[in-house]
Amino acid sequence: MPGVLCAKSVLRGSYSELTSVYAKLREWVENEGYKLTNPPYEVYVTDPHQVTIPKDLVTEVYFPVKKK
Repeated sequence: MPGVLCAKSVLRGSYSELTSVYAKLREWVENEGYKLTNPPYEVYVTDPHQVTIPKDLVTEVYFPVKKK
């Protein structure tokens, strides 16, 4: 989302770790005095059909935020 302030985390590894990434990012947002303004979204940097080893997957997780 161009022009929108976001908290961002990058996962390098299996999609099964996304739940943990979301929890940690949500905790950071709360601890730093932000609140979500829209639903989080993911950007898949690598194509899962072209990656043979899960550790090579790269996923960006964005939480659109604003200060409380």
